[in-house]
Amino acid sequence: MKRGFLLPKAEQSAAAAASTAEESVIPQRKRKARPPPRVSADIKRQYPHLEHACGRPLLLLQASLGPSLFLTPSPAKARCLVIDCAHRNTRRMWEAVSLEVAYQWGMAARTLEKLVVRYPKPAVSRRKRSKAPVWSMGVWMAILEGHAHGRQRAVAVKNKTDKKGKGEMEAIGSGSSSQAASVAASDGSLRVLEFEAVDTEGPQEWERGDGGVAAPSSTPLLPKTDGGLPPRILPVHLPALTEVRNMPVDVAAWRMYRSWHSPGIRVLTFTTHPRSSCLKEYIGAEWVRGCTGLEALVCDDRVNGDGGLILAMLAELPADGKSLEGLRELGNIHLYGVEGDEIQQLQHALTLRGCKKKLAKLRIDTGTILRMESDVDSLTMLDHLVTAVVDPEALLTGGVEWAELREDDLDAELSVELLSWARAKSPFLKRHVEELARIVPRVTYHGLPEPHHPAATAMTPSTFPRADCFHLAAESLTRYTMQRVVSVAKAIGKTYIRVSGEEGEDAAPVGLAVEFLKALQTARLNEGSEAPLDVLHFVSLGGEDVGSLWETHAAEVSPIRCLELWITDTIPPGASDNERRAFIETVSKDLLAMLKASTRLGGHRETDVRFFSLHGDVREYFARHHLSDDFDETPYTFTFDGTSLSLRRRRRGV
Repeated sequence: MKRGFLLPKAEQSAAAAASTAEESVIPQRKRKARPPPRVSADIKRQYPHLEHACGRPLLLLQASLGPSLFLTPSPAKARCLVIDCAHRNTRRMWEAVSLEVAYQWGMAARTLEKLVVRYPKPAVSRRKRSKAPVWSMGVWMAILEGHAHGRQRAVAVKNKTDKKGKGEMEAIGSGSSSQAASVAASDGSLRVLEFEAVDTEGPQEWERGDGGVAAPSSTPLLPKTDGGLPPRILPVHLPALTEVRNMPVDVAAWRMYRSWHSPGIRVLTFTTHPRSSCLKEYIGAEWVRGCTGLEALVCDDRVNGDGGLILAMLAELPADGKSLEGLRELGNIHLYGVEGDEIQQLQHALTLRGCKKKLAKLRIDTGTILRMESDVDSLTMLDHLVTAVVDPEALLTGGVEWAELREDDLDAELSVELLSWARAKSPFLKRHVEELARIVPRVTYHGLPEPHHPAATAMTPSTFPRADCFHLAAESLTRYTMQRVVSVAKAIGKTYIRVSGEEGEDAAPVGLAVEFLKALQTARLNEGSEAPLDVLHFVSLGGEDVGSLWETHAAEVSPIRCLELWITDTIPPGASDNERRAFIETVSKDLLAMLKASTRLGGHRETDVRFFSLHGDVREYFARHHLSDDFDETPYTFTFDGTSLSLRRRRRGV
């Protein structure tokens, strides 16, 4: 039975009163009512297009932006502003800022010293030109020009005030301080304009073709900047700007549509990305015009590798023997596609402007190919340039740098003959061509004469440590050159071999590939190497009887795991129908003989055939005469699909 369940009513009332008295003795904490959320005045001012949304979108926006709102700190106190795309919320904020708002903020930011733009890193695999480098370009340009005009207005107001109250100020002794303030305003404050490509969170909205922005359902959709530029207001004086770093060439071109004056630039560097546009000579000249105190000038622009860009930029400076006295870093000097005369002109342009043995760093971009027959003159002139403009001490301590190979430079190559030639020349050429040899993925041999010095022709596995392909591109090989090419192929130690004619994609002469692979096999057997090779063979089949040659010597060549054949034959011009049919029959039968010969190669797994042309005619001939039936009783699968033919060994049990 529960206590008090059958108590009289009077006792129950007394017990309830006692319990209430005990509870009243214990103090109770009062809960304060939470004030309703308020929208920041800065948010309202920056996003007037969301005023109609009854406050909720503004509150969501304010919660997502948090302290990253660029109005904190206030413009009057800002020293450094970073326009950042790395975080989704910050990126969406900048995409929503109007050009007018950005300009007004810049007008108020009279003490701004550094402006950093962190734009999205363009995708390497894109086929079309990326818009990522020009992300928010209108916004940062409006801030920059607003800053310049704000300082000019401050100077005008100050001068007017000084002129009006000059007598009073002199009477109280404050004229000197007012004059100093005016001079400081006219000198400007923005010193650094810097760019940086960064990885971003979320989908790459700027890369979408429809220009839309993907947004979560809980967040209001903000309008993207339309990629436009602020109104052109002349002029824009940036007297304090001394450093422009890593500016994308896609952005640099827009200076031609503005009237910027920045004679104080000392450090000027440009950069490119895959699919970037090239930096035109007249655009580069516009950036350096009037800049007589340059200390660093670097243009990482391989697209414009004709050698004339830096020369055109230097031509804007007076040839007075002084305008480049302070230059300490220069690049990139392109060698690919450059004649020796252009490098000599660059040397004269530098020395006439005072750059004589001054450079502490010189960057050289070889492009993707260095060959004996095409690059000897340019390398000789480069040697003279380095001697004339680089500080001798810097030359001994790594002052000359080769530009690093990029992700799309998988076909970069260096010829063996050029390396031997450079080793017999100056210490600079020897050292730096050997450095290039350590990073190229492909080594080429053309069978050209080399210096007869053991030190120049020595080849070891450390000579080409990163090379994964040896390319024999020769019309003929003597007994000596055959020994030489085999020694080089062994030194590389990789398993991918290309054999072609002299031009790289021409057919190799009859028997050249077989002779080389037989000699290589003999040398490898002497060293105990049995690893199979991958071979790419450019071959002409029409009337050459190459198939029979491979059938005869298949057992003598090196083991080949994968044989790739590029058939270079084309229909002879002016051939009659009968001649055309006879030619296709010859090519098809010779190709069938090569396919059968490849199945007898040691370690063979597959043969792939590509055609420059004729694939339709050869496929039709194979089908009409049922030539693929020859492989039905073999452990191989035959397919002829589109423009390629393949012969692959079946897996066990299939």
